[in-house]
Amino acid sequence: MKKTVSLLLTIITLLFCFVGCSKFEYNTVILKEGFTFNETWIKNNDKLSENKTFYIDNEDTLDEVFSDFKDIDFEKEMVIVYCYTTIYVREQKLEKVSFENGVLSIEFDVVKGKSGTGDASAPQTRACVICLDKLETTEVKVTYKGQ
Repeated sequence: MKKTVSLLLTIITLLFCFVGCSKFEYNTVILKEGFTFNETWIKNNDKLSENKTFYIDNEDTLDEVFSDFKDIDFEKEMVIVYCYTTIYVREQKLEKVSFENGVLSIEFDVVKGKSGTGDASAPQTRACVICLDKLETTEVKVTYKGQ
């Protein structure tokens, strides 16, 4: 019985370690739900010829981009929208977040597809919506590692 309890406590401790290690600095998360893009904004940015980053730090800019968005406190948080062209429509995942000398750098990728599965499509513009703590930044660099 003691061995079972000890093993269970060890497993729980390891789980907490892994969960704690997966959190990114500045409470950075890629949003997967809780927002709807404004149709006018989508039409204006649907066929971008290059990658583009949008920095949102106030309610007016948020309303230009989204018709619906989760509650956000712009005194403490900000939103980054990164538009890019890809042939994959896969779940996005954060890889790295850093902030040095006023430059915010965010790297993300997509979850790998199953081997042998043909899930590529014609190139299309996708958006990565990122929410994080408000930082006094002079520049935002977002990198999609899949390109």
